[in-house]
Amino acid sequence: MAIVDKAFLTEMGWDPERAVLSPPDGHRLVVRPVCQVDGCSTTATNARRICFSCQARLAAAGLGDDQLGLLPPPGRSRRAPATCVVAGCARERVSGPAGLCRAHDDQRRCLGVEIDAFVAHSDTVGLPASGPCLVGACPRQRRHPSGCYCEAHQLRLRHARRADPALDELRWRRTEPAASLGGQVSLRGVDSLVVARSSTGSASAASWNGSRPKKPTCGP
Repeated sequence: MAIVDKAFLTEMGWDPERAVLSPPDGHRLVVRPVCQVDGCSTTATNARRICFSCQARLAAAGLGDDQLGLLPPPGRSRRAPATCVVAGCARERVSGPAGLCRAHDDQRRCLGVEIDAFVAHSDTVGLPASGPCLVGACPRQRRHPSGCYCEAHQLRLRHARRADPALDELRWRRTEPAASLGGQVSLRGVDSLVVARSSTGSASAASWNGSRPKKPTCGP
């Protein structure tokens, strides 16, 4: 990526460790319909222009589409997987509501306590990050250091095996899409020269005054 202008990479939110682009909302090259709810960065391609998560929050609060201003912002940004709430833990959460990584969530369930009590427990300690998911395009961590996949791809593999008992898992790893987050484009698994050429082309287009917005290319 050395042949690409560093300022442009910064503008596009390039994360070299995860090989992920996170262009800002409203960028002139990567245009996508963003959820109308304040503080939400999720792509919303439906006619309501409200993402499914915020639609569920509206329904739970008994609000209509004309009352978006009464809905509080989402609890966290979806620009990157959130880490476990245990102090010093570098692993990713099982889910936003869970708040804990897979290992800590399993421990909490065994103890039969709520999250606050578990986090405050003297035996609860942070854990180092797990290795990367073995799906070539995925920037997320594995569920466990000894495992192979992130939460999303572990579930996808289970479904794929049910649909095809003779599934070629190694081929599946190479061809399965990344687990997406709003406004992110994963370039993991793409040849570095292809990534550099694509980024160079985008940078050239950005410097051209007559550049036109592209159709949405980011994940949901």
